[in-house]
Amino acid sequence: MTGTDLNISFQDTQYLSELYGKLGSLQYDLANFELIELEKRLIVLFFVGILGLILGLILSAVVDDFCEKYDVKHPGNMLLAYWVVWTAVVIVAYILISNVIVSFAERDILREIEATEMAIEAIKMKYGLL
Repeated sequence: MTGTDLNISFQDTQYLSELYGKLGSLQYDLANFELIELEKRLIVLFFVGILGLILGLILSAVVDDFCEKYDVKHPGNMLLAYWVVWTAVVIVAYILISNVIVSFAERDILREIEATEMAIEAIKMKYGLL
């Protein structure tokens, strides 16, 4: 090879172009990660909220059945305390789950960027451009 006379195949040129496009898109996603984070957190909020409400109602019914079956009287404040504690449990679950999901999303983007950069370097090495 001399000067600008590169003998790169058409397929490799196409693939290199696609890889650079993908790399740009991934870098944009990483630079604007707040939008991805917001989307992930809203999805987790929806599912944890619905699941928390369903499980809370089921557990409340079980406790009421238990009290009725064994003729135990519970004050009205007990139900309020139950829902306050259950809400705290659901909030903690949301925070933990959403943090894990967001870190997985960030890690996936970083891994994709690294894999794309490695593929670009492999093509460049194939033609001695590095």
